[in-house]
Amino acid sequence: MKKPLVSIIVPAYNEEKNIGACVRSLIKQQTNATYEVIVVDNNSTDRTGQIAASLGARVVIQKRQGRAYARQKGADCARGDILAYTEADCVAPIDWIENMVRFLTDHPQFIGIAGGYTFTESTPFLRFIGPKTVTFSSFLYRWFTGNNTLRATNFAIRKATLQRVKGFNPRAVPFDDLDLGFRAGKLGPIRHDPHLRVATSDRRVRGRLLVFCKEFCLSFTKIFILKQRGHDNLYAVVRNS
Repeated sequence: MKKPLVSIIVPAYNEEKNIGACVRSLIKQQTNATYEVIVVDNNSTDRTGQIAASLGARVVIQKRQGRAYARQKGADCARGDILAYTEADCVAPIDWIENMVRFLTDHPQFIGIAGGYTFTESTPFLRFIGPKTVTFSSFLYRWFTGNNTLRATNFAIRKATLQRVKGFNPRAVPFDDLDLGFRAGKLGPIRHDPHLRVATSDRRVRGRLLVFCKEFCLSFTKIFILKQRGHDNLYAVVRNS
């Protein structure tokens, strides 16, 4: 079997309601690049793994609970030189991989690329504010750090870069993506493409926008300002909502 250029990695825990749509969007990508789809089953008690495998994804198991561990497991098992990450409740556009691969191929000085998201089946307000929030937060991050960062829903990084910075940091969960972007960004520029969007669910914010903002601020403060251990438990479980 020809070695893939890209490994698409999807961490998943009890996502049987969403994983089908996600994997179908990934296996139907229109690209000249060879790629594989890896779903990392992080101790699901439902049919997440079975559904993903039935649709053609390569399913690997990560027994150690946590999204950073799952993302790293995918990287460790990946055969591609470029690692593309998204999440189980996301659906990628058909040219998602092609756009990222083309950019990283044409710009070897860049170590990664990240995009944003739109909400599916959501309210007009959330559909409007979602992309605006990503654009604004990306601007602020770039203004403070001089570089862009990575977002878990939608990014690609060179595997060699991920290995050089020793992978994902489980102590930074739920901001292990931002933490990775900060560390990897010291090795080279990261591209933020506002037109590179995936569709995702609004389950985290719908009907609880102010609560989510509180969760975000508390977790960010504890991890990046107070330098405490990861605080993913500050976020309410909304997976089945």
